[in-house]
Amino acid sequence: MNIELRGVGFVNKGAELMLYSILDAFKDNKAQFVMEINTGSTKGKLENLNIYTKPRLYKRGLNLNKFLPIPQAVTSKFGVILENNVDVILDGSGFVFGDKWGVSKANNRLIDYIDYWKRQGKKIILLPQAFGPFENSELRSRLIKIIELADLIFARDPLSFEYITNVKASENIHLMPDFTNLVEGIIPADFDSNLNQIAIIPNSKLVETSTLQLDEYINLLKNIISSLQIRKEKPFFLIHEGIGDLQIANKVNALLLNKVNIIDNKNALEIKGIIGASKATITSRFHGLVSSLTQAVPTLTIGWSHKYEMLLQDYNYPEGLLVINDNIERKLDLILAEESRTSITAKLKTNSEVQKQKSREMWEMVYKVLNN
Repeated sequence: MNIELRGVGFVNKGAELMLYSILDAFKDNKAQFVMEINTGSTKGKLENLNIYTKPRLYKRGLNLNKFLPIPQAVTSKFGVILENNVDVILDGSGFVFGDKWGVSKANNRLIDYIDYWKRQGKKIILLPQAFGPFENSELRSRLIKIIELADLIFARDPLSFEYITNVKASENIHLMPDFTNLVEGIIPADFDSNLNQIAIIPNSKLVETSTLQLDEYINLLKNIISSLQIRKEKPFFLIHEGIGDLQIANKVNALLLNKVNIIDNKNALEIKGIIGASKATITSRFHGLVSSLTQAVPTLTIGWSHKYEMLLQDYNYPEGLLVINDNIERKLDLILAEESRTSITAKLKTNSEVQKQKSREMWEMVYKVLNN
């Protein structure tokens, strides 16, 4: 069975964690994975994970795949699988279907190809992700095609489920949590948990997609770190994605009398491992939040969309949300005071097991569709 993975990759650590999670979910199955090469997902990186490459044979709206009926026995010798030989499309996008991203991104991810794929008999599954809102009439009408043709669609929070089912209700749409909660992290050998105890995970996208201004965000992080240092805690920056997040960390450090460590250039499994080894986290990255909650690490999150609040609700932990006008000291007491920490950890452990079981059930639904 040849499975094409879409919406996952290596630049965004959340997308990378989803990639590792999918590979882990199929480790006992005889499945061959294939991905398109792009700037972040190079041929070398894919080969390291035994993932075949698929050439993108579309030009000016014309699908050239139909003109290349080359047997897989030939192409696989070169580490290539053509679209005609793909059996399953697994879309692991975190959040691309909604007004915020528009019609073009939805078209490029699935809509422009889904008719052709179904005529070929491919099975199409959208793994748990955020959806909506869908006020754009063109996007709503085009989304209907996905709902009608996809074999399974998983919304990862109740609001996303409501958004997509309001466009068109369907028995193939299900509510299931983010599926990265099952994959185990790896603590890198060079991580010193004595020097680095409270992970600060910035997100440059926060100021691009919310009303929070850059200087407000930088000052908020500076004040949080200053308060932690006064408390004799040991905060550090954990860079979850790229140069933008690193720039935020450097700008905050420039304002601090005592600069904090910056941990960068770690893969997604190592980042999850570091989060699991931390005393607490303060995160603006969604998968930084997922990795904290699922490992029962007390956390505060500064979010930019409904997906953050919905995730906190899944763990019965709405108090973990941090907004610009919150009392920082009270919020830090929440995750640092011993009695409160003990209560939060116990609550997160209980709810983490509930969410992990739901993810196992989600994969069983996927396996059932693929085996039919």
